[in-house]
Amino acid sequence: MLNQLPCMPSTARTAQTRFLFIVPMPSQGRAAGAIVVLSGLLGGCVIVPLPSVPQAQPFKDEQIAFVEVGKTTRQEVETKLGQPQVNRADGRLDVYGEARAVGSLVAGVYGGSGSISPIETFHYVMVRYDPDDVVTAFDVVRGKHGSTSDGICVAAAFETVEAHGLWYDVESVLKNRFTILLAPENDDRHAKRFSVEPDKCGIYLFETRSGMPGHSTLNVFRTGRPGTPIQSDGYLYWTQSPGTAILEAATLTEHVPSQTFEFECAAGNLYFVEINHHNQWIWKGTMTFSTHTIESGKEQVEDRQLILD
Repeated sequence: MLNQLPCMPSTARTAQTRFLFIVPMPSQGRAAGAIVVLSGLLGGCVIVPLPSVPQAQPFKDEQIAFVEVGKTTRQEVETKLGQPQVNRADGRLDVYGEARAVGSLVAGVYGGSGSISPIETFHYVMVRYDPDDVVTAFDVVRGKHGSTSDGICVAAAFETVEAHGLWYDVESVLKNRFTILLAPENDDRHAKRFSVEPDKCGIYLFETRSGMPGHSTLNVFRTGRPGTPIQSDGYLYWTQSPGTAILEAATLTEHVPSQTFEFECAAGNLYFVEINHHNQWIWKGTMTFSTHTIESGKEQVEDRQLILD
């Protein structure tokens, strides 16, 4: 069984970890502090609390207090918050996001080696609109993985575009091509009924991975729609009118050639399409489309979660 995509980050601890230091970012007007976590090889740990670094809040309450569900319009939101970085659900879900660097993680491994990684806080504003562009739901989500009031889950989002120096001057940007949002559980259950209207055809698409680790994110394009990023623990589902279905898969690098797949989609039928992403070496590999029988396709989809398109 595949692991389900997280709405909350994993708290699993590696037995090889010898010590971890979270070092605060230098900043003006803020108290410096640190949290030092010592983790023993046998599983015991000691946490030494020191003065903490306040978390910066890029979306302050006074900035977003103007939004009223059932009243505020898209134009008013965009006037105050600007253009969203991410758009989903046929244009009815907009996402604003910002990351703030607060420190660096120094990890020492038994044997003497170690590394430094940036520590960031993540913030999202998610706005849903009705067909008349009036706000129907509004959420502020804090944390790398979190969920909205109606069950949309952030699985992956930010891209690190700069990291250098001892303190790791990090700039992470929310980009449409990286943002994977999981649909609410009710939508997932509905898709897993495996039924479609008699005048439509239903298409399930999922990714499998093989070869070396280090696969880059895939974006899937279909006729008339922007690319949607996917990952191997999730799947896409949509319906369309009968006729030719044209799919294209592309990675975020140029080292794996994009692939196109076409097939005839008949009314009342379900189709299960697999993209096998084979990684031969660092950023090099191939992609292959194939179809599954209904029974085999259902087995593949059951252990995955629906990605919001």
